Amino acid sequence: MRILLVQAVSTHDCGEKVFPLGLARLAAAIGREHEVRGLDLNLDPFPWPGLVSALEALRPDVVGISFRNLDPLAGNLISFVPHLKTLAILIRQHAPKAVAVLGGSAFTLFARRLMEEVPQIDVSVQGEAEAIFPLLLENLGALDAVPGAICRKNGGLAANKKWRVSG
Repeated sequence: MRILLVQAVSTHDCGEKVFPLGLARLAAAIGREHEVRGLDLNLDPFPWPGLVSALEALRPDVVGISFRNLDPLAGNLISFVPHLKTLAILIRQHAPKAVAVLGGSAFTLFARRLMEEVPQIDVSVQGEAEAIFPLLLENLGALDAVPGAICRKNGGLAANKKWRVSG
């Protein structure tokens, strides 16, 4: 399976560089049988052409999105939700068959609201993605059974509230 892991826009300028530790840990947790690529949208002041290039080059089966910040804090009145919406729309346009998965600390805090606001996302992961995401990859046909997942089902959202994965 081809997987693109994307760090969503989470800074208001490219001067602030934060290593995408969550995605690095997630990439390490995904089995070696998968082809995994990463893309940090915070490294380019206009990241959308790079995203489109990555989607078209890899043709991913799954796109995992880490949404770390809703806003940059520090007195700035910027929301990163519009950037998330643009990201999701571009995924749908350039990788329409890919399963779009959303996770990250900002997402976990506002899971249901963000799933409602960004209908292009297929499924989301709450909690520790390092444990949940590999299960999600194994169960793409039964996403509502995956612990910590919220997925689209029958025109609504189905949530498996169990966050912890035993083992």
